[in-house]
Amino acid sequence: MSERFTAWITKHALTQGILKMQVADCFDTTPGMVTKTNGPVAFYHGNDWHRSHEAAIERANAMKASELESLDKQRERIAAMRFER
Repeated sequence: MSERFTAWITKHALTQGILKMQVADCFDTTPGMVTKTNGPVAFYHGNDWHRSHEAAIERANAMKASELESLDKQRERIAAMRFER
């Protein structure tokens, strides 16, 4: 039987923030996966969900740092472009 508990979701943390929701585990079929218990069906696995708010904040900060690094590289690449005849 699935355990129900509160989880903090970071899958879309950079666009929607950290979401707190009731989930049920799917560990019997897919280790590490949970599904929300109400509304449209959604599954979260791996680093997409956390049992503590502190862990979710840590993951969201790591996601933010990674995205900023990627944007810095993209900015450098675009700045290096030359459009000449």
